[in-house]
Amino acid sequence: MTDTPETDILARGNHVVPTEFAQQLERERDEAREDIEMLGIRYAAAEMHHETNMQEVTEQRDRLAEALEYILGIGLTQKTKAKAETALQTTQSNE
Repeated sequence: MTDTPETDILARGNHVVPTEFAQQLERERDEAREDIEMLGIRYAAAEMHHETNMQEVTEQRDRLAEALEYILGIGLTQKTKAKAETALQTTQSNE
């Protein structure tokens, strides 16, 4: 038995397509399927990485906006001021 089982089954009958050619096509198809599967895995990993980066960037943007509001003193409540101070300290410690 070869690595082309579908062609082996057909080769037992009387077919117009040469067996060697059909086997080569079957191998190429199987390789293409493996390549597509690997690309799908890589795409999923890249998408997860992108989502993580977007979340980090969004969180940093929000911390910086709160810090800016604090610095500018734009109508902040005590609770918001405390959050802004924490955000500012966190941003400074990350730098």
